[in-house]
Amino acid sequence: MLVAALFALADIYQATNGEEWTDSTGWLTSTDHCEWYGVMCSSSGEVVRLYLYDNALLTGSIPTSIGDLVNPEYLYLYDNALTGSIPASIGDLVNLYSLRA
Repeated sequence: MLVAALFALADIYQATNGEEWTDSTGWLTSTDHCEWYGVMCSSSGEVVRLYLYDNALLTGSIPTSIGDLVNPEYLYLYDNALTGSIPASIGDLVNLYSLRA
């Protein structure tokens, strides 16, 4: 499951023009995804919060692979330049408490 989440994070970065984000500290360069800007993890390394709001240059659309994050409780992607609809795979995130896109 953790491998799928890592691929999902990389997919989010690539699909939303990550190299142009206002802050992309650590993304795809640090070996520990829990140290990447906006990523908060549980003690077991599962992504529980993804805070990429107000990052100005997130563009493109949210990839369907976001559903592979498995256990996030919070997904904050608002105040960016994202386009398209919210993927149905977000419905697979059974622990999702708050979504702001």
